[in-house]
Amino acid sequence: MLGGDVTASQELSVSATSIGLAKAGQVLTRRGARAGDTIFLSRPLGMTPAAFIYFCSGQTLQLNADEVELLRNQFTSLPPMIQLGTHLATSGFCSSCMDNTDGIGQSLTELAEASSTSFIIDVDLLEIPQGVARIAELSGQSPLDFVFNGGADFSLVGTLKGSWSNEEVKKHLGTSASILGRVDDGTGLWLEETGSCQKLKFKGWNYFVD
Repeated sequence: MLGGDVTASQELSVSATSIGLAKAGQVLTRRGARAGDTIFLSRPLGMTPAAFIYFCSGQTLQLNADEVELLRNQFTSLPPMIQLGTHLATSGFCSSCMDNTDGIGQSLTELAEASSTSFIIDVDLLEIPQGVARIAELSGQSPLDFVFNGGADFSLVGTLKGSWSNEEVKKHLGTSASILGRVDDGTGLWLEETGSCQKLKFKGWNYFVD
């Protein structure tokens, strides 16, 4: 079995394994990104960590009904993105991909390492939902720290071959998809803001770090 809970833990972990067949040449892998590719995310940033904070707070934070419903859906109505995954696997334009379970920052770092490239996140491209930004602020966190630390969004994150616009990404991957940045030569995960880059700091779940 590949993946799953492979280190020690003080909590009970219940795991399930699915076994199936994939057609040759139609498998999404973490390696394959190249400089010039576009980084994408299939679902809005930060929804699950925002949902946890909102409902664990006793729902005392002031949000409108639509924002509350979106957060509730993170636990009750979050369908697996099987069709999108199949589309990406057969399209020929997806160069690398994985699920975001352990945090966007952690997932992007793993993709960059697998492809021996650097991933540059462009602040100007980030689409942070208004409700997520508000909960981050009310909880005393920077919206950027908030969205890149949290996991369990069960979205797909990866890279598309070449340069893509947000409009093209939404057209081909769905209206909830968006661009996060680009792939470049080098290593690591970087945040680009006002023309300068700095290391993107995040907290994610890494099975191989104590």
